[in-house]
Amino acid sequence: MDAFISSLKAHYPSKKIDKGYTWNTARIDGNVAKLIPVDADDPADIERARKSFQNERKIYSMLPSWWGIRLVDSYEDGSIFVIMTNEYKNCKWRSFMTRDKKSIIADIQRQLDWLRSKKILHNDLELKNILLSCDGNHAVIIDFEKSKMNASELEMKAERDRILQELEIELKETRVRSRSVGAKRRKRITRRKRI
Repeated sequence: MDAFISSLKAHYPSKKIDKGYTWNTARIDGNVAKLIPVDADDPADIERARKSFQNERKIYSMLPSWWGIRLVDSYEDGSIFVIMTNEYKNCKWRSFMTRDKKSIIADIQRQLDWLRSKKILHNDLELKNILLSCDGNHAVIIDFEKSKMNASELEMKAERDRILQELEIELKETRVRSRSVGAKRRKRITRRKRI
């Protein structure tokens, strides 16, 4: 991590650099820099990381503007591979009541359709790689480090079906939790009024 931050400071000397949300990210003037993990002592791992870096950079540069995430910069410094994108204001899945479940699922479906049209398999599509806007009405797929170009139709369909099912379950659980929290709040308010 120290080498990552040092590399960022050397590459962006005039910019303010803060720690990011995860161990392999940093925030730089409204953008997020992500380090692609690599074992610097293993030439095979360095080559794997280089391919992941090139692949992810290519996909981010291809994304349409409606996606919400864009490639800002990228660089390679020895065994350090960095992708920088604009920062997307993200809220935790369980921290709010989802207002429009259909619009979130529609966003993910639209993005999956676009990936499918380009024959891109995300290959690591989990809820942790889907950012949710704080208003609860927009979702964005991120992190294409493990993605695969020229994927088969069968692979893409399997990934799509799995993540949409996972998303349905998570949104249903979020809504149930939010309702139960709301009911507890109403009970407390009612008790206070009686006193």
